Amino acid sequence: MRWLSIIARIPSPAMVGRTTAIVNQIYARDMRREVKGWSDPVEIHSLPRMRIGLDAGDKGLANLRHQFAAPLTVLMCAAGLVLLTASVNLTSLALARVAGRRKEIAVRRSIGATGSRIVSQLAAEVLLLSLSGAAIAIQSRLAQAAYWYAELHTANPCRSKLASAHPCCCSPDAQP
Repeated sequence: MRWLSIIARIPSPAMVGRTTAIVNQIYARDMRREVKGWSDPVEIHSLPRMRIGLDAGDKGLANLRHQFAAPLTVLMCAAGLVLLTASVNLTSLALARVAGRRKEIAVRRSIGATGSRIVSQLAAEVLLLSLSGAAIAIQSRLAQAAYWYAELHTANPCRSKLASAHPCCCSPDAQP
């Protein structure tokens, strides 16, 4: 049965070997009962080689990991390109602001401001704009997370607004 995946919680990693042995004993017993109705000698002969293997589930199901590895890599590259584009856009906006303030910079230079002082002032302004944009984004994300948390963790998960769109009555496993 290569198509069946069962997910179970084993109390400690040290019990994986013992649990594997118990599961294989149960499987062998059930298959001996099942083989009585079989007529294909090849399948009957391959029965002793059939085993159930237990894998650690901390990295997800292996077939899903392999199935979605390439699409997720493409998605991460696309996200990186969007981030790069946003950075270039911010830089060009900062340069446009500097070009628009050419007269102010000339006045500051004529008064005696050094080039490093003017650059540090312009860098501080860009940093302030970036941090304020990041603060707004984080605040927006926290509000969104609070909404989804309240929506998904109601007292009865079947009565939430999401359950009407996706009728599934289940609750998360609260064990650590």
